[in-house]
Amino acid sequence: MSNFAKTMLFWLIAFPILTTVLIIIIDYFRGITIEVTSYWPNVLGLAVGGILVGFVHFNAKKLLTNKNA
Repeated sequence: MSNFAKTMLFWLIAFPILTTVLIIIIDYFRGITIEVTSYWPNVLGLAVGGILVGFVHFNAKKLLTNKNA
């Protein structure tokens, strides 16, 4: 798997899911009722942000490796 695919998969799938799980855990300890549908905006928003961050992260990493080579 290419480096670009690994970076984008992490920022597109793993980052939003892990962050949403942390939000759900915090809400559970606060005593807020947990409904799956109320967390979809978090997952989708973080996925869109992950697309942007993943692209920038990949290009920054590529720029640094080209600069050092």
